[in-house]
Amino acid sequence: MAVDKMRLVFPLLSLTLICSFYDRHRQSYYEAVRREKAYQEIADKVIKKVSSLREVLPGIGTSKLHFLMKDWLETEGIKMGRDKLHELLRERNLLIKKRDGIRTTNSNHHYRKYNDKRRSLEVTRPERLWVSDITYVPVKGNYSYLSLVTDAYSRKVVGWAMEDSLEAEGPMKALQMALKQRKNDKKMDLMHHSDRGSQYCSNDYTKLLKKNKIEISMVQTGDPRDNGIAERMHRTLKTEFLYGKPKGFLSTAAASETMEKNIEAYNNMRPHASVDYLTPAQAHCLEGKIHKRWKAPDWKNRKSRKKEINLEDYYEFNGVKGF
Repeated sequence: MAVDKMRLVFPLLSLTLICSFYDRHRQSYYEAVRREKAYQEIADKVIKKVSSLREVLPGIGTSKLHFLMKDWLETEGIKMGRDKLHELLRERNLLIKKRDGIRTTNSNHHYRKYNDKRRSLEVTRPERLWVSDITYVPVKGNYSYLSLVTDAYSRKVVGWAMEDSLEAEGPMKALQMALKQRKNDKKMDLMHHSDRGSQYCSNDYTKLLKKNKIEISMVQTGDPRDNGIAERMHRTLKTEFLYGKPKGFLSTAAASETMEKNIEAYNNMRPHASVDYLTPAQAHCLEGKIHKRWKAPDWKNRKSRKKEINLEDYYEFNGVKGF
């Protein structure tokens, strides 16, 4: 407060005189100090709750944090909206920052590449469309590779595997896990969508899909938006669940153990904006259209917007934009 600064600069002046400079009474100063102290106590309590949630979901963003905390805030009698929570996290330097990645797809191979059939597909139930992809995880100065199979309707991870190479073994294990826990078995149509990497085009992988009567679809370009759900899954598991942790694991086994816990938390605890803030496990029990709590990005003007604003200082929530 300005009064506190004045008292530091002019320690010999009385508080009454300093307050008069600002046309305020001394009692107003004491009231302001009381309010600030009360706010800091509430802020510390909220940050403690945020810290407890981020022990399980280390990189979860503000809007999902606020959604998880709504009942707790009401129980504690704390009036704090999403924007106020965002401001508090900014004050405490607790906003999430993005990281860059590396390329894991090699489309230069002799295997057959399938057409993209996903674009015309309407997904209104679980096990109508699975999306698969591979991402890297730093391990002891090198990388291990996480293969995922995600249900496009519910966003639930239905199969995964961690391997120390980019061969087809990891994707095969992930697919086999997904097949074992399939609810509808072979009774209903299912499509598998992936990039055109050698792992997904390999004879063994496509043979397993065909054996289970699963239709095959593949992206036709290198644009990550063509397999956006899978790309988003990787970003979530790596930026949110590994956020703030050491930049590498000591072994593939240690990475696998951690990722197993992360996937369990992702499926059963983390609210997902694409399924009306249900958890993927909850959404996996539904059918029909599910409301999405986000707007499609404006890809055409995205580059120009990046030049105009700092994305870390920008947010959009329920149609309200601000900084």
